[in-house]
Amino acid sequence: MKPKLLLIFPFVLLFFAACKKGGTVTPLTSKVTISGTEYATVKIGRQEWTSVNYNGPGGREAVFNIPTDPNYKKYYTLADLAELKLPSGWRIPNIADYNKLMSNFTTKKDTDGNYVGDYEQTLALRSATGWEVRSAEDKQGTNSSGFNAFPAGYYTDYKDNETPGNLALFLTSTPLPPGKANVHASYYSFIVTRLYVTPSSDDFTHCFSCFLGQGLNNNQPKSVRFVRDF
Repeated sequence: MKPKLLLIFPFVLLFFAACKKGGTVTPLTSKVTISGTEYATVKIGRQEWTSVNYNGPGGREAVFNIPTDPNYKKYYTLADLAELKLPSGWRIPNIADYNKLMSNFTTKKDTDGNYVGDYEQTLALRSATGWEVRSAEDKQGTNSSGFNAFPAGYYTDYKDNETPGNLALFLTSTPLPPGKANVHASYYSFIVTRLYVTPSSDDFTHCFSCFLGQGLNNNQPKSVRFVRDF
């Protein structure tokens, strides 16, 4: 039995080396080159995610009435990314990818079977800077997951970014089912707010576009991340 124990021992050491005090796993980071630019990545569960927003060719650059955070980068639709060549294994996330990501942090699901995270889960996914803090009880994100969701909001027809500081809205490649698709959105989004997080239908651009009188607002450009399995 001793040889087997000796073989197992290095893997046990490796596991504990990846952990902080209290059992919190330290995110494992790496890099990937997309369209000639190097992007930081993080391994979460059995997935590897880009941990900064895509900033490649095409897309939209927003201007807002406050200094724009350089971490926001550009906003894209699926049509904007139609010609994008990704490295082998990498893809634009679908709703299953975001649900798999969420399964590392919560067991709660909505009536459609999509994972839903509360305040503690959104803290783990949010970037450690850039979020609006509205009270003494409110906090910046901890980014303990390494996902690093910046509150870039989304791009509007007025060429600005709406709700910066309060919302991160990420593109997915999954169409909404016929019963959920509407004039405001035909694809799922990954929504990270100050209070909750979920892969869901795009209700945020719907709400704010109506308030701003922007009409149908169908599938507004959003922040983009990429993912692969390993």
